[in-house]
Amino acid sequence: MLIVEDNEDVRQYIADSFSDKYTILEAVNGADGYDLASTHIPNMIISDIMMPKTDGIEFCHKIKTTMATCHIPVILLTARTSITHKKEGYETGADAYVTKPFSIDLLTTMVENLIKSRKQLKDYYTRSMFLQSSEDTDESPDNKFMKQMVGLVEKYMADSDFDVVKLAGELNMSRPVLYRKVKALTDLSIIEFVRTVRMNKAFQLLKTGQYRVSDAAFEVGFNDLKYFRQCFREQFNITPSDLTRNPDLKQS
Repeated sequence: MLIVEDNEDVRQYIADSFSDKYTILEAVNGADGYDLASTHIPNMIISDIMMPKTDGIEFCHKIKTTMATCHIPVILLTARTSITHKKEGYETGADAYVTKPFSIDLLTTMVENLIKSRKQLKDYYTRSMFLQSSEDTDESPDNKFMKQMVGLVEKYMADSDFDVVKLAGELNMSRPVLYRKVKALTDLSIIEFVRTVRMNKAFQLLKTGQYRVSDAAFEVGFNDLKYFRQCFREQFNITPSDLTRNPDLKQS
């Protein structure tokens, strides 16, 4: 959890309240907060609005418009009660807005609910993101990012040398930041993500009945047929040969 607050007492109060469940990162302004968020990719951000250098509104806007951090839930804290000010906060992409003085119990409930909603979204991506549909109209930054990831893996599908370094380079992200982003969205490592996309493609190829197992393995970048069969079975609980014999089998 990243806490961005220039008031030391308030910052320490929030940190103490969540330190039993989270590793706490602290910043005194939005500029420092953004540097920490970009480096560590926290699971949650709680930020004041009125701060020196970079205030909470600008900070939240940068978090929500940067691909590496846009998935992170942000709670904004402020002493201002105006509807206009709250509207300004939500327009930056803030996930929740808490007026000072605040109840720590209320803040804790908000954090828990946001973490829960992120887990539900993670489960959605893990289950269905690899089975893209033309009817998918979700234009959220996270969904666009996932589509971009899948698209890049498919672009280099037959390249057995395509690895984390190349993927990170294509996305213009460092490997650690990309790893944390993918892990936050799917609960998979990058290697697991790439393998999952390849296995789903192999499933689709074999289901057509037009590919031998060895041909499908080569098409999705596997030179080791034994390893391909192992990965396929681990993901779908059937062998590639089972699918060629029974194309009506569905992905689990």
